[in-house]
Order: sequence, then C-alpha cells, then structure tokens
Amino acid sequence: VPDDSATSVALLKLYFQQSTQHVPEFITYKAADMEQALACHGAVLVIGDRALKVCELPPAPHVLDLSAWWVEKTDLPFVFA
Repeated sequence: VPDDSATSVALLKLYFQQSTQHVPEFITYKAADMEQALACHGAVLVIGDRALKVCELPPAPHVLDLSAWWVEKTDLPFVFA
C-alpha cells in the first residue's frame, strides 16, 4: 500500500474484511515507487494521479475501483480526502 493515503488503505482493509473475511498483510511502499512495488509484490494499491498512469503499464490481472465498490455496497457517496 502507498505511504500517502490512510483513507484508501482503510477502505481496502474494509473491502477485504467484507468481501473475503481475510485481510492480507499490507506492505507499505513509497508512493513514488509504485512500479517497483508492483514488480516486487505483484499487487499494489494505486491512488491519485499514479492511478491514471497505470494504463501505461502491462495490464493488471485484477482492477478494483474502491469508491465504486463503496457506493455499490452502501448506496452512499465516498470522498477520498
């Protein structure tokens, strides 16, 4: 998980708790090192402007829009802050 968004990390943990009943171990990486983290770990939480750059990388096997999941699950809006 990136080191620059506690909100997104909390939402990701909630997603795993409610969707799989298992929360994997999260390893924090420097947000600027996203590509290196992906190469080392195979999965990363990508947020903000970096998420827009992911389309330049090889396709990820699974992409999850956390805010869309939140709206679908709760019928409430979600604001990343």
